[in-house]
Amino acid sequence: MPVPRIPRASQSYRIVDTFTPTPTADATDLRFFPRGSQPESFQSQRKPAATTSRNMKMAVTIVGPGAGIHSNQQAWAALDQNPKLYMQVYGQSRGMYDRYPLGWPGGSPAPNLESLAEEMAASGVVETSQCLVLGSRGGQIVLPHLWSRFGDAIPPSIVINGGCALETPRQFVWPNDAVTLLVMGGQDYFRKPELTVEQYMKEARERVPKTNRFTAQLVVPDMGHIPEPFVLEAVLSHRVFAALKSWPFSASQFISTFQNILLELRGHGIKASLMYTAAPGRWMTLQLPQRPAAAPAPAPAAPAAPRVQQGTSTVAPASQSLRYRPHPSTTSAPLYREVSERSPLQKARTMDFSRDQSFVPPLRYNAGPSYQPAFSKSLLLPTRSVVSVR
Repeated sequence: MPVPRIPRASQSYRIVDTFTPTPTADATDLRFFPRGSQPESFQSQRKPAATTSRNMKMAVTIVGPGAGIHSNQQAWAALDQNPKLYMQVYGQSRGMYDRYPLGWPGGSPAPNLESLAEEMAASGVVETSQCLVLGSRGGQIVLPHLWSRFGDAIPPSIVINGGCALETPRQFVWPNDAVTLLVMGGQDYFRKPELTVEQYMKEARERVPKTNRFTAQLVVPDMGHIPEPFVLEAVLSHRVFAALKSWPFSASQFISTFQNILLELRGHGIKASLMYTAAPGRWMTLQLPQRPAAAPAPAPAAPAAPRVQQGTSTVAPASQSLRYRPHPSTTSAPLYREVSERSPLQKARTMDFSRDQSFVPPLRYNAGPSYQPAFSKSLLLPTRSVVSVR
């Protein structure tokens, strides 16, 4: 029986559905089938994919069940509009495989989330992805199953709600070199009521093997099970995918990227912190860069000292300006010059030998006994004539 063609929705990402859709699923989603299982009628109507432009983008695969695509449509739409990413959703919520496997409370046989992980491993979508995004039950069941299949070769993973670090009824092996970002909220219903937020986060970190080197925990104390749109938009971005991918080779890009994210969250009033493994078994808290201290305010300028008017000069009081000592020529002390009555012989003797000008006696100031004028060694003529020429 030919499969009817379902009209494409407004989103550009593709939803890969490996099972027959149920009436509870969203009928407007565009569905594709694993390679080789599409009906001929469906293959003839499908347009060839632009593999050239797709290879230039970073391929991000989202596990639909538990990711909250319908509850946070704004954040996922912003991720879909990023031209640097090729986004595809594998599976969807409320499908026939969206249920816990056997061994879990209320578990069911296949199809279930475990068989969905097996389909992903067999379809080759994991090898072609550069980052995986899972949430809630996807992080509890799908990611551990992929770990058992791919080990250290699995792409970096972002796990919303940190399901892989919670207490589970099954034991699984956490790869040593798997790059994992746990986005956990303090108000998540996964947290037991008897545990505080700090105890809940500490238990999650203790479940990470001591041999693992690349696990980070982003803690948002006020976040519930569904992240706020701004938190999700900050975490699900091209810069975070690139930082996780380069973490094993260079930690500087990882640290600087999440420093900027924490500062952005703080600017929007969202309190968050990040802890990461700096070495196997050693957790560190990411320190934010210190903001430059504000320059101290300049001291108010002292009022100008009042000026005192003395004669024709304006001077500052001695108590206000100790370094300023006015020159005697600027004071109002009485100045006088004593010029004697000289004879023509004296006038002739005091003639300048280089210039035919008369000698002008220097000034004599009444500036007190302590004042020594600069011309103290100059010729001082007597006030009275000593020699008289008749």
